[in-house]
Amino acid sequence: MVKVPPQNLEAEKSVLGSILLDKNALIEVSGWLRPEHFYDERHSLIYINILELFESGLPIDLVTVSDKLKRKKILTKVGGRAYLTELASFVPTTAHAEEYADIIKETATRRGLISSASEITQLSFDETQDISQVIDKSESLIFDVAQAGIKSHFFHIKELLKDAYERASHAKESDDYSGISTGFRELDVLLGGFQRSDLIIIAARPSVGKTSLALDMMRHAALLEKKNIAFFSLEMSNMQIMDRLLGMQSGIPFWEIRTNKLTEEKVVKLANTMGELADANIFVDDTAGQHINQVRTKSRRLALEQGVDLVVVDYLQLMHGNTKESRTLEVGEISQGLKNLAKELNIPVIALSQLSRAIE
Repeated sequence: MVKVPPQNLEAEKSVLGSILLDKNALIEVSGWLRPEHFYDERHSLIYINILELFESGLPIDLVTVSDKLKRKKILTKVGGRAYLTELASFVPTTAHAEEYADIIKETATRRGLISSASEITQLSFDETQDISQVIDKSESLIFDVAQAGIKSHFFHIKELLKDAYERASHAKESDDYSGISTGFRELDVLLGGFQRSDLIIIAARPSVGKTSLALDMMRHAALLEKKNIAFFSLEMSNMQIMDRLLGMQSGIPFWEIRTNKLTEEKVVKLANTMGELADANIFVDDTAGQHINQVRTKSRRLALEQGVDLVVVDYLQLMHGNTKESRTLEVGEISQGLKNLAKELNIPVIALSQLSRAIE
């Protein structure tokens, strides 16, 4: 008897119904629920078109989704307007959209494991393959399944302070500007602070202090102006970011924090500094190699859950886009995506950019 692959059509219908009734349900799940997670092809097609509407900034409801599917000539293929109406009426409550999506992702992961297991079995039977290559390929297949659809996870700075303290133990008020103060008076006079909907590019060649400058600016905004900051660190880890912030705030060189060179007096000073930083609403995401759509989705979700006043990306060239014709076009697409994010959330977005040493 042929077994039916793991799936839960009720959960698929419920999450789509939730999205059709409440756009916020999409914000809850779009960062990690992908079209290929759906077992029913109709549901996958509907979700793809919902995402396209969302990325275009258009409303999402029965009328707009139905119209988009109709213009693509696939409305009948997904069951027609009647099926969309059925989805909207099927869901008992939109409040559980994330739980429905969790079920969908779990069944998709199980299907992925089954597929990977089948491929691993074939590799293992092929005696022409070197065993080390078989093991490497098998690990890669399982890892890909595990990584697929991982949820975004910001770490509040309080979550990082304990580890930072353990590592360290072992080893003027802002002026009133219309925007968020940069922390530098002369720059604030010129710019009026970081303005809403602006994309600010801080560009310089490697190793001249772009990250330190950005961290100092967001530290000032978080501590003195009580702003909520989202920091996407595509190069440095949470640990490295935390050490730098602690060094800036305490005045203790961060290399001392990392190399167990602290005197007892400095350990006490560092502990006091952690108390100051614990009140800062800085949210750090150190996921490497993020896609521009992931950054936008995570920022939207943070805006919904916590509120966000400033987004900082370090750095632009480490992100990925959809354009594959050339890296120049891809970076242009990423920049436009960040500008759209600034406009959509009505906040300033700062992106660090690395210039080539060839300019020298």
